[in-house]
Amino acid sequence: MNKRSAFAARPLAALLLAAALLSFSPKGFAQGLEIGAAWSHVTGNFGLDGFDANLGYWFSPRAALIFNYGDVYDNSPINAFELSSLGALRVKTRMQNFLIGPRIAFPGAVRNNNRITPFAEALFGGSHLRSEFSQAIAGAVNSTDNAFTWALGGGADYDFGNGWGVRINLDLLRTHFADTGQSRLRLALGGMYKFGGE
Repeated sequence: MNKRSAFAARPLAALLLAAALLSFSPKGFAQGLEIGAAWSHVTGNFGLDGFDANLGYWFSPRAALIFNYGDVYDNSPINAFELSSLGALRVKTRMQNFLIGPRIAFPGAVRNNNRITPFAEALFGGSHLRSEFSQAIAGAVNSTDNAFTWALGGGADYDFGNGWGVRINLDLLRTHFADTGQSRLRLALGGMYKFGGE
């Protein structure tokens, strides 16, 4: 396994291991922990779609520390060149995000509906981007890069009870590939489970 593959695999393995360990004792040491998964869309690079996985610890009903892993990808043809001498062109892109930071909730902020809880978050970490540009005649060219990344945004949770809920999340995702900054929007829709939730 090369260094880049190891970089990508470690955080996901840690997240899965933590989720498995927590499932054995939800009323013991797992109190205050949360796991979640979501469909995710990130703008840029023809638009990338994939999933987010979250692991968090709520220190109080208002404050949590969140670890977020995102894996989004796209496989797009560039149709403008199909009839030219260049032939068919295709771009494959995969971006992985590894972020951690605080999430602040505002319970009771929505009048007459205690099930909806808005939140704000600031996450920091790194991203790995892999792109492949392929041409029917010349073949494929690959490039990869790792970069510092931060996300600033928020969303809202809807609580179904017994720890289960759904979440909508919108962040400004700022990456720094090739020593330049890129601003993207990231939308995530999914569900979560809070251990010890009522």
